[in-house]
Amino acid sequence: MRIGRPPPPPRLGATRAPIGSCDCHVHVLGPQSAFPLAADRSYDSVDLAASDVIHHLNTLGLERAVVVTPTAYGADNSATLSAIQQFSCRLRGIAVLDGSESDTTLSTLSSAGFKGARLNLLRSGAGLKYVGGATLADAERLAPRLRKLGWHLQLFIHFRDLLADLDRYLALGVTLVVDHLGRALPDDLATEDFGRFLDLLATNSVWCKLSGADRLSSDGAPFTDIDAVARRIADAAPTKVVWGSDWPHVAYFDRDPPHAADLLDALFRWADPAALRQILCENPARLYEF
Repeated sequence: MRIGRPPPPPRLGATRAPIGSCDCHVHVLGPQSAFPLAADRSYDSVDLAASDVIHHLNTLGLERAVVVTPTAYGADNSATLSAIQQFSCRLRGIAVLDGSESDTTLSTLSSAGFKGARLNLLRSGAGLKYVGGATLADAERLAPRLRKLGWHLQLFIHFRDLLADLDRYLALGVTLVVDHLGRALPDDLATEDFGRFLDLLATNSVWCKLSGADRLSSDGAPFTDIDAVARRIADAAPTKVVWGSDWPHVAYFDRDPPHAADLLDALFRWADPAALRQILCENPARLYEF
């Protein structure tokens, strides 16, 4: 099992986030003595606990974060639950479900501050890249319970795969949040499918995270080759986009993970000054009920 390189020590970047800003995509991996990783995980990680998230936030000048259960935990949300219970005023949670959860389990997560569930639907070849979580069919069975809780679905999916099954996703009747820029690349900008994706953001209850630029960029920091993609998404739906660093940048095996400060600086290129407070403060407060 390969172990990902640890994130670099947090540092302040060139920009300053407004008061009340939120990092809407971070992970906790540990302490692994209490919360061991899943046996079928695809990577190992150093311990990165709730206190490390808070140090990351404080250094970047951010107030809040959304902790997303990482794929290395499968559908075990215990570490995420522990983190948001420790810092309930500053953290919210996104669970990974496998479809077997009881009403009591979902109620416990919701009461603690979980606001949605993530579907890891990113493809690799003919199958899914990650195992251990719910599928679209599972989500269809879970949808009435998610609606009752007021949860949204966070989709780790390529935007074209979302469009291919769009009717089924919209029929779930919950807000959808597309991870990591929908995995769109600069070559997608002029395509009809990308235009459809932007129209979807503008007209339906579909949101997008301005995150993951480091994994899409061919050039590395400061990730300017992804600027046009991110700007188009931010401009299409300024009231339905949020930003996330993806700290601690798991599964970086052969190169160093990015500095979260560089990813925050990138947001200041992607959004007009008037939209920054909306994206960093107001939209997260509404979506995650801070």
